[in-house]
Amino acid sequence: MKNITTVNAANDAVRSVGEIVNAISTAEAKAAERIAEIKAKANDVTAPLEAELKRLALALQGYGVDNRATLMGDEVRTAKLAQGDIGFRKRPPSVDVSNNDKAVEALKKAGLAGLIRTYEEVNKELILGEVKATPNLLKGVKFVKVEPGGETFFIKPASAEVTVTVIEEKAAIEKNKKK
Repeated sequence: MKNITTVNAANDAVRSVGEIVNAISTAEAKAAERIAEIKAKANDVTAPLEAELKRLALALQGYGVDNRATLMGDEVRTAKLAQGDIGFRKRPPSVDVSNNDKAVEALKKAGLAGLIRTYEEVNKELILGEVKATPNLLKGVKFVKVEPGGETFFIKPASAEVTVTVIEEKAAIEKNKKK
């Protein structure tokens, strides 16, 4: 790793970081574009196949319903045909919740709060406050550890819409837009 010892060298390095980030973004964008083109071409092939698959599946289901007694009898749920099996499976009932927050509210209003699941989780914010006041609070407690805060170093090239952050000697590109 080359040491940077002057403002000019730092400016050159920031410019290089921006160029590298832009090159990475360009390569990722080109790859995404090619993937989209490939998916579109594949869809041209698969769309009619999926339509035919749906048509055949519905036709077979109709055949199975119409001929269930002959094909399977009362006890059996599967008919063995020369080319494969068709049959019926039991499907358990399920609950569909389209908006969890509104469903919870509606259940509470209906007096059905017992149907609402609650769960426990560690209150990390409270731990940070308590450990500040009592540093040895978590001594001997397994699975909970307070990591010390610190600084991260960032590079925000003017030529790129990302920030490169260095934490513990690892560089990570954050995809947030520059301000």
